[in-house]
Amino acid sequence: MNFPKVAREGKVSLDFLYRNTELREMITRLRTRNQPTTATPIATDTHSTIVLSLTRQLGEAKTEITRLQAALAAAHGENLALRRTPPPPRYEPAT
Repeated sequence: MNFPKVAREGKVSLDFLYRNTELREMITRLRTRNQPTTATPIATDTHSTIVLSLTRQLGEAKTEITRLQAALAAAHGENLALRRTPPPPRYEPAT
């Protein structure tokens, strides 16, 4: 709800709406009530706690990624070594 729309619907001038204190306050109140609410801002101390927590989690994740990359490199090395090793002779039963 806004002033031009109310003026059109009520067939009155904008000047009339702005000069009438009671109508102006009612339109303003209804306009703010119909606007979507924004997210509540996070308190500063909560914000810093969240940042610290996420920073800690990020550090833990980076450590885990480094550990997993090292394990993957070791597995690739073992795989390569196994592929380069000649296979053992096949067992052939005596005839």
